[in-house]
Amino acid sequence: RLFQGGLGFASYWPVVRPDGQLLGYVNGVFRLRSALDAALGAIPTPPGLGFRVLDGSTVLYDTEPENFEQVFVERRAIDVGGNHWILEVGPSEELASNFSGRGGLPMLAGGLFIALGMALLVDVLERRRQKQREAQVRAEEAERALRGILKASPYRIFAVDDAGKIVFDSPAVEVLTGYKPEETLGTSIGIEEGIVPEDVPAMRKGLQAALQGERGETAPVRIVRKDSQVRRVRVVWAPLSGTENQPARVIGVMVDCTAEAETQERLRRSEKRYRTLVETLPAAVLVVNRAGEIVVANRTAREWTAVPEGELHGANLADFLDSADLEVMRERLGKLFAGGQLGGTWRYRVHVPSGEVRWVESASVLLDEGDGEPLALVIVWDVTERERSRAELELSQRRFKALFDNVPEAIFVFDAETYRILDVNRVAVERYGYTREEFTQMTVLDIRPEQEVPAFKRLLSESRPGQRGAMPGEYWHRRKDGTVFPVAIYRQVLEFEGRRIVIAVAVDLTERKKSEEERRRLQQQLLQAQKLEAIGTLAGGVAHDFNNILTGIIGLADLIMLDSTPESTVHRDAQEIKKAANRAATLVRQLLAFSRRQLMQPQRVNLNDIVLDMSRMLRRLIGEDVELKQVLAEDLPPVKADPGQIEQVIANLAVNARDAMPEGGELLLETSLVALDEKYCEAHPWARPGRYVLLTVTDTGVGMDASVRGRIFEPFFTTKERGQGTGLGLSVVYGIVKQHDGLIHVYSEPGRGTTFRIYLPAQEGESEPLQHSGDIPKVIQGAETVLVVEDEEIVRALAVRALERAGYRVLEAGNGEEALEVLERRRGEVDLVFADVVMPTMGGRELFDRARETYPDLPFLFASGYSLNGVHQRFVLEEGLDFIAKPYDPEQLLVRIRDVLDRMAGGRTK
Repeated sequence: RLFQGGLGFASYWPVVRPDGQLLGYVNGVFRLRSALDAALGAIPTPPGLGFRVLDGSTVLYDTEPENFEQVFVERRAIDVGGNHWILEVGPSEELASNFSGRGGLPMLAGGLFIALGMALLVDVLERRRQKQREAQVRAEEAERALRGILKASPYRIFAVDDAGKIVFDSPAVEVLTGYKPEETLGTSIGIEEGIVPEDVPAMRKGLQAALQGERGETAPVRIVRKDSQVRRVRVVWAPLSGTENQPARVIGVMVDCTAEAETQERLRRSEKRYRTLVETLPAAVLVVNRAGEIVVANRTAREWTAVPEGELHGANLADFLDSADLEVMRERLGKLFAGGQLGGTWRYRVHVPSGEVRWVESASVLLDEGDGEPLALVIVWDVTERERSRAELELSQRRFKALFDNVPEAIFVFDAETYRILDVNRVAVERYGYTREEFTQMTVLDIRPEQEVPAFKRLLSESRPGQRGAMPGEYWHRRKDGTVFPVAIYRQVLEFEGRRIVIAVAVDLTERKKSEEERRRLQQQLLQAQKLEAIGTLAGGVAHDFNNILTGIIGLADLIMLDSTPESTVHRDAQEIKKAANRAATLVRQLLAFSRRQLMQPQRVNLNDIVLDMSRMLRRLIGEDVELKQVLAEDLPPVKADPGQIEQVIANLAVNARDAMPEGGELLLETSLVALDEKYCEAHPWARPGRYVLLTVTDTGVGMDASVRGRIFEPFFTTKERGQGTGLGLSVVYGIVKQHDGLIHVYSEPGRGTTFRIYLPAQEGESEPLQHSGDIPKVIQGAETVLVVEDEEIVRALAVRALERAGYRVLEAGNGEEALEVLERRRGEVDLVFADVVMPTMGGRELFDRARETYPDLPFLFASGYSLNGVHQRFVLEEGLDFIAKPYDPEQLLVRIRDVLDRMAGGRTK
């Protein structure tokens, strides 16, 4: 103890163990203290004082803690630096009280006397012992320091003899193995005992090497603690030389590396996982340096490049890139290694060993390698299929856009809830007049008339995704200019992102309606043609026989009238018979004319000549109450027509006009040259393009409504009272015009008169002179020989009688074969053959062809009531043939025969 006070210093130093046990004093004087110990007693020391002080603490005791700088107020124990001694400091008053309590001053004086007496005796011995004591103190201090180190060390430090038994163990053994040091002495716990069997050889190997004088380390092994917990430890072995009295030992330091091993295992597993991940990625993973050289590459990269793992290391990215992308690659790597942020991905082309160029995409990041060479991680994935799909998608989109825009009908894509138009195709833009931008600001309601909107909304509200097909009914759409047109709507309802989207195709019905109208017109024309065909078939079926009968009736009536006086009853009866027969013949001719089966004898004529030639007859026909006016164009081209049939057309129209003007009026006949172009014909479906000579017949009569106007050309249709008309007049006009390949159209309104326009195809060249009725020769007598070939006996007999009465020599034959025999027997005698066209065995045309082989100049005159073939093509008389239609009277026959003979003989008559 050190006491500080006014009396100076008095001190003694107790030696205290770390657990606080007093071992003795440093002062030699107190070693002779047998009496003093009894008087003074043991010095009280707080428990654990030495241990805590050696641990570096300053311990206060017996007094309340106060400021250390103040005296007489505290007592403390502190470490004396460098000596591991304990210095105890307290107030000086305690010294006096301590001594007074133990015998007081007498005891102190006795002690001093003894001390002074002995000082001289022991001085020499004390000096010698002092050196021994100092050496012992140093050894004890070193041992204490070692034990302190061993106790404080977290490592197990142990000593093993040459038999492998533990002779010393540090306290840390309990932490590592669960065994206390005293439990491990004399055992091999932690060396062979308590070791996982697989790891025992490693421990033995390290121990044996140390016993042989080698230092070494045993890799982590597994020990089994007392509580069966397995820990991983690492052992460092060092040999310790022995002496004569002590054999060689081995010092081992066992370190717990369980956490380190677990960390290493986790790191190993993590590295394995990441390596497996990188190796199995379908993308190429590369680590490259600043020059683009490959440092690390995964399996996918090796497969792509077909380069073995060892050879790929050191290859350059540039070896695989397409030349067009090299500069960009170098630029990007430069920015990356310069610390720039690239961001995003980069798409480029690479060449694979197969020679194929594939599209790839990559992302890269700079790796932090500390002070080492900077590296970059590059991840590359193949996007060839994606690029191909993208290209195909773009192509598909272009195709869809082309299809969308080239569909011939308007397409609208709109929202079924808001009606907002989302897109339209090109046809919609062209047809409606709005731009695509204008459409997208509109709704589908904006192109509909207001009256259709409620019904349209109702239909849309009822539509469901998946519905397709035509919306019921027809609708009207409005263009930008306000015009409306009919449409049919076909729609498909889809669901897209929770919305009902409608794709609607609006089909313009304008042309369809026109087509339907044209179809109705064509159907009417077909019906009309069927009627014509039916009537023509009927007329043709009876015309031949009927006209033969009428020829006989008319001819016999004429002969009766020639053989009787005009005043006689027989003469008058014969006249009535002839009138009735003529009416019947006219009816048959009208039927044939209407059905376009009347035989035509066309010639190139000027239409003006026909109109002028009929003027006198027309004035008589229409009466005095109707004024006839004619406006005829000059320099008209000719038309190819049968003058007689054209006269019949004009006469029928004049009669129809007269009947439409019961109070009188005006009849106007006009001729002109017109050209109908495509545009006109598109607006007038009945027309055909071309140049026409137009005959216009206009009256100022009562006119017609649409219902009558639509039926006026039907056979037997009439607005006249029964008995006042046959209903064939205009039908005959229609048939004759069509047979001339012409056009006919009527314009009429009730109370505003009627206009008929007849278009006859214009011909090139000059017209032929028109043969008038006054040009028929008056002389009908003759002396030539005529061969009459007719299968009907009554008709043949009539012709023979008429010719013989006129002075002709007549030969007869019942068919063509008989006629050839007559010609052969009377070779050179026959001047003309008068033959019926239709006969059994051999008809007139075949007879003509056969006879002309032998008699090329022999003239023929054909007669027929009706014929499907023989002397005409499509009912147009062949050029060079002469014809007379049945029924005919004797005078007509004689005139035609005389005309043919005169033309063939150069005007010879008799």
